[in-house]
Amino acid sequence: MAYYLMVGKSNKAKDNPIIVGSIEFDLYATITSLQKRFQLSILTQLCDLFDDYTFSNNELIQAKQGLYQVMVIKDLRENELAFVYKLIAIVCFAIDSGYPLYGVAD
Repeated sequence: MAYYLMVGKSNKAKDNPIIVGSIEFDLYATITSLQKRFQLSILTQLCDLFDDYTFSNNELIQAKQGLYQVMVIKDLRENELAFVYKLIAIVCFAIDSGYPLYGVAD
């Protein structure tokens, strides 16, 4: 099972969204661990890997700021830091593209 993160006009195939990342179910423990510690809205949404979600530009800007703060914390485990880096890249790509980010359950 994967949760796809896509950027584009919509998450519909006819609009050719770009799949910029995916989250496999084995990352769920990492996401929930980070969410419990930092309470970022984007992590809360990603904890529900079974529902589609649209992240607006304002949500993405807030997520980027929060993820930057988490990135510099010294006591992150290696897998947590790797996920934070991945999520920062995805969020920044969406912001720079000017389109929303869509989380689509598979």
